[in-house]
Amino acid sequence: MNNKVTFIQDPFILKEKIASIIKLSSVLPNQIFTDPAHFNFYFYDYYHCIDKSFISELYQLGVLAEQKSFKICTPYEYYKKKKPRQFFSTKVKMPYAIVDINCSEDEYDEVLEYSIEEDQAVFLLFDDLYWYFNSKCLIYGDKTTEMSVLALDKSILLDGSVRKKLMEVESFIERQTEMNLDPGIDVEEFKKILIQNYSNKN
Repeated sequence: MNNKVTFIQDPFILKEKIASIIKLSSVLPNQIFTDPAHFNFYFYDYYHCIDKSFISELYQLGVLAEQKSFKICTPYEYYKKKKPRQFFSTKVKMPYAIVDINCSEDEYDEVLEYSIEEDQAVFLLFDDLYWYFNSKCLIYGDKTTEMSVLALDKSILLDGSVRKKLMEVESFIERQTEMNLDPGIDVEEFKKILIQNYSNKN
């Protein structure tokens, strides 16, 4: 890894910061943010956020949020064996990455696919990911629904180039001809609740 990326082994403080903004036990289409009135919400396809070209948009968000870096983390734990011949696996918290907004596409890709020791724990294996700039700018990525939600504090003003790349929930839903939802979930009801919870027009 390079000097534009640092992995921090103790994610507790960052998890606490995120937990003050997001209800970690909540899932889409429910409102997962603890104080949604403070934010405008925009949606991405989840796989767009983990494509290496997304670093250009993360750079723009960093400028808006007045941050030179962002953090990638997951609240989940993974199993690893402390010793090669150990029979039982132990739950371990995934480290978080501090990433310079000026990193290259390939460096961003390396962060997402960086393996933690022999256990091959990488960010892309987890269902929930967070891109955290500060309490005013945060992306929640949900692999199970293939959606990511950007929360921007209403005090942050968007310039034209950034605004053109952001989709409000209504536009995002219109473009989703197919949705990756668990069997038995009513797609139309899911969309309706999502719009109710994340429309910036409310």
